[in-house]
Amino acid sequence: MRGIYEWRNIFTGTVLYGQSVDMPRRFKEHRSRAIRGAHENPHFQAAWNKYGESAFVWSIVEVVEDLSIPLTPIEQRYYESTTNRYNEVPPADHSAITEEIRNKISLKLKGKKQSQNHILNRALARKGCKPSQETKNYISTSLKGYWANKSPEERRAEAIRLCLAKAAKVVS
Repeated sequence: MRGIYEWRNIFTGTVLYGQSVDMPRRFKEHRSRAIRGAHENPHFQAAWNKYGESAFVWSIVEVVEDLSIPLTPIEQRYYESTTNRYNEVPPADHSAITEEIRNKISLKLKGKKQSQNHILNRALARKGCKPSQETKNYISTSLKGYWANKSPEERRAEAIRLCLAKAAKVVS
């Protein structure tokens, strides 16, 4: 469900407006980050810390099912309707990021070493997510090619190495 949402502080009436193409997911992201003390909006985070989770009500302000209607102008209308808000900057059209900029960001992130903690958090975030049939087929195809080029001895050695690695993670 796509559209505009708000977080409203019931004590102060201050709001945080946002847009999303998947509002339930966005709600979970906001809440999770605020609980962890890692929300990207420091003003909102400070209020969350001060008043607590029970002081905030999340609600869908407007559902926009028509994909041809851009969300930014609608969010802009809500943003301009009040000055009592957590939003620090006006809404931005994120779809305006050009392919060139996306490629630059991609190149910058490629080869970047990720900490074990980051890798673990990423894995935990995906826990319970079911891969699509397309993803399953892709993984299956790539693994068939991987194992097809290995001798039986190499397969056994790889299986033992994986088991030992898994056991080491359980122990530590």
